[in-house]
Amino acid sequence: MVLADGLGPTPLNSVLCAPLGGDVRIEAATLLILAAAGQACSGREESMPPPPATHVPAPPPAAVRLGQEISDAQVVPMTQLLSAPEQFNKQAVSVVGFLDPPPFNCSDCGTVLCFHKEDADNRLFENCLGVILPDLSKVSRLTHRYVRVQGMVSVARYRKYISVSISDVRQIEAVPNREQWAAGLGAQ
Repeated sequence: MVLADGLGPTPLNSVLCAPLGGDVRIEAATLLILAAAGQACSGREESMPPPPATHVPAPPPAAVRLGQEISDAQVVPMTQLLSAPEQFNKQAVSVVGFLDPPPFNCSDCGTVLCFHKEDADNRLFENCLGVILPDLSKVSRLTHRYVRVQGMVSVARYRKYISVSISDVRQIEAVPNREQWAAGLGAQ
């Protein structure tokens, strides 16, 4: 509500809008308010905030070579290796997955290469392969991330269970994440 000429409250739409058939009329009080607001705002010098600094992601860790590279290693999707491991038994493969070290409180557990990070977090071992490493300390900077592992597939049967692992690991390299990939940073 706006007070017009001290005659009492006047609805705002009647102050700003003219009747359909009449002249356009803006009251003097409204003009004074608009002029005062314009004057108050025109003297301000507000600068725009600076643009955010461009974030350059750190490159992924360097690859770890644990032996001579296998030149004829077959690139195999994790899904294919998990669904039909016998096809790749005793063959050299290169496979990508999430490398999860054994928990500190488990001496019998081993390092696993999981399909997804969530599989490692929730210990869904049916979506994981065992990774037999000679020395975990050499690859510790590559754990808890997606990596490409090159080695030999080893399939063993224990009663009704099948154990699939990558043994004789020759190379482990970090897979760049989305930010690193967009910035053109690959494995060092």
